[in-house]
Amino acid sequence: MRKAVIICFIIALTVVNQVNADCITNLYGKVLCGRGKCEIDQFGRAFCAQKDGGIMKDIYGNILCGVGHCAKNYMGQVWCSVEQDGSVATDSYGKVKCLGGCETGKLELCDEAQQPW
Repeated sequence: MRKAVIICFIIALTVVNQVNADCITNLYGKVLCGRGKCEIDQFGRAFCAQKDGGIMKDIYGNILCGVGHCAKNYMGQVWCSVEQDGSVATDSYGKVKCLGGCETGKLELCDEAQQPW
């Protein structure tokens, strides 16, 4: 009985740790994961947002990340909230509004996806 409880606890911990994680399959069929949502760029490289961050492709297919969530403006530029898990919205004029302020998305804020095992 005690062994079953321990196994259930380990399984529950594993599931909880992977709730915010995202996995993606690259062009070669390899599964890659990160702490946040993942995308594949125009060269087949996989990148992921940091935990509670945003990730989005610009109009050229470049992947950009932010501390908070991201959106594109009327010109296709990626803007992200400067607050972790911060919300973004696009107004009727196509301008991006961000909780706490906006900054342009940056590749440096992305993590390269890794194999989960």
